[in-house]
Amino acid sequence: MFDFTTTAEGPIEVTLTWNGAPRALRVQLYWAGEGLAHEDIAPPNGPSRIWFLRPRMEAAAYRLRVVSLEPDHTIPFTLTVAY
Repeated sequence: MFDFTTTAEGPIEVTLTWNGAPRALRVQLYWAGEGLAHEDIAPPNGPSRIWFLRPRMEAAAYRLRVVSLEPDHTIPFTLTVAY
């Protein structure tokens, strides 16, 4: 889990890449202490990559969660968040 706070309304862009099966990870964006804002998983036959852009998010505290769908394996990943 990764917590961050935005100070002004604007976009949140998330890129997650990893070594492994395309459906090994999913990413979830939450308003901290609130509900789910966005959830994404890679296509079954695509690259091991998730990218999304939420163009207009309010200034708030957020939590980004990377979820392994293969909990018996360690999956190295790279996460980039821009806001």
